[in-house]
Amino acid sequence: MNTKVQEIINEINDVRQQIYAAVAELSQEQMDFKPSPDVWSISEVLSHLNIVEKGLPKLYSILLKKAEDAGFKPETEGSMLNSLDYAQLEVVNQKMPAPERVLPQAGIEKAELLTALQASRQAVIDAVAPAGNYDFSEVKWAHPFLGEINFYQWILFIGKHEQRHLGQINDIRQFANFPA
Repeated sequence: MNTKVQEIINEINDVRQQIYAAVAELSQEQMDFKPSPDVWSISEVLSHLNIVEKGLPKLYSILLKKAEDAGFKPETEGSMLNSLDYAQLEVVNQKMPAPERVLPQAGIEKAELLTALQASRQAVIDAVAPAGNYDFSEVKWAHPFLGEINFYQWILFIGKHEQRHLGQINDIRQFANFPA
């Protein structure tokens, strides 16, 4: 696997493990708690993360094909982990409305959500695994909020997006009326 892609996969897997840890001991009642009607529950946050991630493997395949058609260039040195820092995606207090196609589904059991998240992550890894030791920094696709971002950034987006929602999960748990 491409070294930059592997570095990003390690990063997004670390964030995912933090999410799993944040919800590991929560009951279904706690997962479904909504601080207010306009705030998602933790279950809805996980549903949203799964919906977003499930849609990305097809895009990754398109971008890899696009790179192949353009002619591969050798991979360059350096890390891509800070390449989306400018967008401050992980900042929770800045509300970003989700597009309708990625709005969460309510009422999903915790075990089902966790299984779905594991499956969507494996699909991402499988989709990016064919990326050889080539440079994919010029292979781009438009993101609804970020504009044109490259192949690496599209993978990194998952982790930044999940960091944001990890903060949201932690905030929900701090509400005074959060179930014990």
